[in-house]
Amino acid sequence: MDLGGATTEPWDWTAEMQRVARSFRGNEGVFVQFGDSLTLARPNVLWALLGPGHTPEERAFLRWAHAGEDNESDGWYLATTPKDPNDPRHTAFTAAIGCSARYLISGEKGLPRLEDMIAMYRPQLALYALGASDIIRGTSLPDYVRDVEQAIDLLVDHGTVPIIATVTPSEAADDAVRRMNDALRDLARRRRLPVVDVYAAMAHLNEHVLAFLEEDGVHLTWEHPTEAPTVADFRRSGYLLRCFLIIRKGMEVKAKVLEPTAPRLRESTAGYEGVMAKREKIQPNEGDSRYVRRDEDGQFTEDQVDVGRSSAADQRQQAEHTSKPGHGDEGDRS
Repeated sequence: MDLGGATTEPWDWTAEMQRVARSFRGNEGVFVQFGDSLTLARPNVLWALLGPGHTPEERAFLRWAHAGEDNESDGWYLATTPKDPNDPRHTAFTAAIGCSARYLISGEKGLPRLEDMIAMYRPQLALYALGASDIIRGTSLPDYVRDVEQAIDLLVDHGTVPIIATVTPSEAADDAVRRMNDALRDLARRRRLPVVDVYAAMAHLNEHVLAFLEEDGVHLTWEHPTEAPTVADFRRSGYLLRCFLIIRKGMEVKAKVLEPTAPRLRESTAGYEGVMAKREKIQPNEGDSRYVRRDEDGQFTEDQVDVGRSSAADQRQQAEHTSKPGHGDEGDRS
């Protein structure tokens, strides 16, 4: 499908992302989406979950990425499902209304800190789709790029391959959106990152990019296709185009980065089966820090301990045995 080269970056990110992927020790196929209200909106994921017209390759990728499982391995579920059904802001697990690049790092707007979300879901791929709220707040481009790069560093340090999404059009501030997208492309070129260039694809399909917006001038149009989507369908539905591009970029990263590194990754983790996982410290909500473990499938076990109670209990004991790092709750601690 001709999108005017909008799906192909003019720089090579394959080798650098393979280097990142070789250190991955998380949950295979987990593809999370970090974003704001554009990501949170249900139309953002409907074509991924319902089709119609998925190719066999798209179906295989969506199965691999746990789409439709409605659990913590399903990035589409995490991005659009409210944590609290009674929350009027409908904050999801990885996306929130008004979330900015800085808020994602520090954990605001009802979201945990990015570092804690990475520890909770241990994603293999992560879409970074923030920027609209920074424009609304008047964040300077240098500060925005600094915050984006800090998020990239956190993901890369965990072996998660980051995918940058360009910011979609804005009726009130489209010049600022274009400048922000230029900065994102420069960052991605410098760091050798894959990009979902939604804005460029929209501009190729319709030079009047604001035609992809609903009446509020921010959120995207949505029209569910009746069969395999066509260029005409994409022109009518901004969310359909965005969803399609995200899936296709995920497929490309999997083919170029994850599949070539998979045999080496399996070899490097051989022999770890049956060994009790180390504790991880997470903060799922403000003021709620706890130690957790994961089972052999990477899911949280019921072994969750409040940090304060765990440390106090450890220190009250007269240690007879020294525990290994990360296993301090298994017995005595000196």
